[in-house]
Amino acid sequence: MVSEILHPSRTKSYSKVRSRVLTILIQQLRSDSAATEVIRLIDHFRYAMFYLLVLMCFGENIDEAQVKLIHDVQRRWMQSAGRFIN
Repeated sequence: MVSEILHPSRTKSYSKVRSRVLTILIQQLRSDSAATEVIRLIDHFRYAMFYLLVLMCFGENIDEAQVKLIHDVQRRWMQSAGRFIN
């Protein structure tokens, strides 16, 4: 599945999704820059990449609230997974 989604020949088919994610990234950066002097860019870029992959995997009809929910669930799972592995 991943090889299909990330194949270079499919990049044009995701142009709307990339544009949507770029718009959200810019909005988040502008919002944070107005609220604080220092912005952690890595957090914004990670979230944008995560958002892009979620939309590529599950479709364009997922809204930002659902992506945030998926992000939170994955983060909690990753944090708790270390306790079960050791």
